[in-house]
Amino acid sequence: MTLIRFHPEVYKDVASAYDWYESYANGLGNDFTCELELGLESIASMPEAWSKFGRKFRRFHMSRFPFAIVYSFGDQCVYVLAVMHQRRKPDFWKSRI
Repeated sequence: MTLIRFHPEVYKDVASAYDWYESYANGLGNDFTCELELGLESIASMPEAWSKFGRKFRRFHMSRFPFAIVYSFGDQCVYVLAVMHQRRKPDFWKSRI
């Protein structure tokens, strides 16, 4: 399995989504993080499997939540640039490039 590294702002993306879902329904934030972890495991094991997103990136769509994991990869690791809501400010992560 490939090493995964994160842009520092990804932790804020995840915390914000977790807090919102948890305030909406008890336990929903945990469901969000569980699906996120499964997505990261899938990306780490098969980084080329998901669709290209621009020239340098790929995007993994979460199935239950309207979020996507934006990442790039090389020989040694996967670099997660953002966990983005697909309908709210979908281009916010571009400032992280």
